[in-house]
Parts: sequence; structure tokens; C-alpha cells
Amino acid sequence: MAISKQEEKALFRFNIIFPMLDASLPRGERSRMVQQICAKEYRIPHSKKTSVSEATVWKWYHAYLEKGTIDSLAPSGRSDKGRRRTITIETEQELLRRYREKPGVPVKYLVDQAIQDGVFGPDDTISTSAIYQLIRREKRGYEPTQKDRRAYRAPSINDMWQSDAMHGPRVLLPSGSTITAKLFVCLDNKSRLVCHAAWYPAETTDCYLDCLWKAFRLRGLPRKIYVDNGSAFRDDRLRLGCASLGVQISYAAPYKPQGKGAVERWNRTVRQQFLSTLPSTVPTLEELNIRFAKWIDLYNHRPHSSLDASSPLQCYLAELKAIRTAPENLPLHFRRSDTRVVGSDRTIRFMGKLLQVPIGYAGRKIEIRWFDHDPLHTCEGFFEERSMGMLPLVDREANYRAKRRGQSS
Repeated sequence: MAISKQEEKALFRFNIIFPMLDASLPRGERSRMVQQICAKEYRIPHSKKTSVSEATVWKWYHAYLEKGTIDSLAPSGRSDKGRRRTITIETEQELLRRYREKPGVPVKYLVDQAIQDGVFGPDDTISTSAIYQLIRREKRGYEPTQKDRRAYRAPSINDMWQSDAMHGPRVLLPSGSTITAKLFVCLDNKSRLVCHAAWYPAETTDCYLDCLWKAFRLRGLPRKIYVDNGSAFRDDRLRLGCASLGVQISYAAPYKPQGKGAVERWNRTVRQQFLSTLPSTVPTLEELNIRFAKWIDLYNHRPHSSLDASSPLQCYLAELKAIRTAPENLPLHFRRSDTRVVGSDRTIRFMGKLLQVPIGYAGRKIEIRWFDHDPLHTCEGFFEERSMGMLPLVDREANYRAKRRGQSS
């Protein structure tokens, strides 16, 4: 099901404040980050605004620190809903004209003078933060069309992983037919360690999640995962699940693979050093993965040219303190979710069936989470982030026989 507006806004806010969550930042670095964040323009979900204020960024940051969940970043209703929140175009133009005449003047002085001169009309709501954004856009001017791209390397292990999908050889199915195997990989940017990689029968989110969970369990949680715009990486389960673990999903710009240099080079190494050595006979998927696991082990132990002759595993093990252990219940973070309003008979309708909700929730909106492989038998209910357990299918006969509260026997 489609991601809700609230979840989409919360994900945007999480991505904005994510760099600020690094506990190892030196004194003053977080404030510098906020200034850089506010100097950029964004496509803000379900908003015509293109920038955020420093006060807003700090508010999101402290909200996330207080609860530590992405739900803390979901927007709540505004106290000024229904009232005008912006100044008119005519007022904007007059403020910009005054600023261009005296570009060094403080914004507060500019506003005070405008009030004295009667610049603001009856339809204007004077918002200093909105005027700050207006002046910031004016000061920003234009941006060069050519981006500054440089080779980069993450400062520590598990600071950033890169993931990608690649088509491989034909493999034999039990039915006797053949399909093209698909490779998923999780590569640590700092050490070039293959955290996990395997061949799968399809290029789907479920196959990638299997690869990702194995990498999490084996090497811990990264701070960020850099992926392309393939459909396997665009599933809402991936974005929301990773956000709930404090892991940011960052997408490469469409048709611009420059930021994926490390994983692209690794893909080339797989083609040149592994695929080229395969025998002419068509293997099964299991045989291919057994052979591939042995090759990965050799790769991780082999000296790497970009690591000063150290191996990826040596580089990785040298910074074990940077590892965040993954929780045991990983799949629970990657379920699908939706909301329902409980009926007066304590039921909700889900996938054409009625599910029973515990007593006390009639008329309330609850969240439901489930797994795709068996949605009706894995549907769990939540109210205000507290689980109410699995929601069973309605048994009408059992409900008929059940004794109601307040009824005599």
C-alpha cells in the first residue's frame, strides 16, 4: 500500500537531520551542518516550500532525540490552520527592492523599517522566518549547472554502505528451465568489505531484504545505504524499516552513476574475476552461490590497492568500535502498514475479511502491520505505538456463543 503523507513527511525530516545524529561530531560542527542544510533548496513532500529554517531543523532534531523513533517526526496539526501564513507578492517585491538597495542590512532592521513605512498590508501575516527565507533565496542567487564531483571515501566503517543489483549467468531451476540469476550486494565504502552478497532468482525487494538482513546480522547496522533508483530499492518497507533502525537510505540521481564508483568497480571485478571463470555447464542457483561465497571470502582477505595493501577484512576489523549490533527481530521492522478505524462491533476490514480487535478500541484509529507472505495470519494491531497482539479472523459462531459483559447467564 502507498506510503501515507505523514510517513512521507517524516522520512523527509529524518533524511534532513540524519547527519546531525552522529554522536562523534566535534563541538560546533552540528551548528555548521544546520547552516548548510538551510542554505539548500528541497522538494518538500506535500508543500510548496523549498527551504527549511534553522529553528525548524533544530525542532526536528530534538524531537527525534527525545523519542528515538521516526514517528516523532510526523507532523501534527498547526494552531494557525485556516489562516493566511504568507505575505503578498507585492510585499515580497518591495522587501527585495529594499534589500537590493542595502544588501548588508540585517533582516530585523529591514522588517522594522518596512513596518514603520507601512509596507505590510492587511492581508500580510508578518513572519520573520518567512522573510529570512525570502532573503536567503535572494542571497543564494544562482547555482552553477555543473556539479562538483570528487572521489570520496567514508570516514569510518559502517558509515556508508553501497548496494546494487546486477544480472548474471543463467541458472538451472528444479523444473529443468533456466533463468538469469540476479546479484545483490552490500559493500562497505570505507573498507571495501563485502558485508554480504548473493545471487537470487529475481530482482525484487524481498530478495534484496534477504541480502540486507544477512549483512546486518553479520556486520551490524550502517549509518547510510547508498542505492540507485531501481524498483527493488524503492519499496516503502525498505525506507521505513531502515529509518526505524536509524539507517538512512540515500538515492543516486537518475542516470548519474558517478556516486556509485566503489560498487560499480566491484561489479566489474565480479565480471572479470568470477563470472569469467565459471564452467560452461549451467549451474543451479545453490551451486552458483556456494562457489560465489568462496570467491567473496578470497576477495575480503586479499590486499586491496586503495587500502595501502591491507585487505578489506583487515581494514574493517581495525574499527570494530564503530559497529552497531542489529536487533534480533529484524523482519518486524520491515512489515507493510496501514491504518483502520475500529467499528462498533470491534472489527476492522482487511483484504476483504473481518479481523477482531480487543475490547476498548471501538471508534479509534489503529495501525496494522503485516507480512506479504501471509497477511491475514500475521496482522498485528497497534494503538499509540503499543501492540495489541495479532488480530484474528472473526469467528461469528464463537462470538454468538460468547457471554457478553453485563449479560446474565
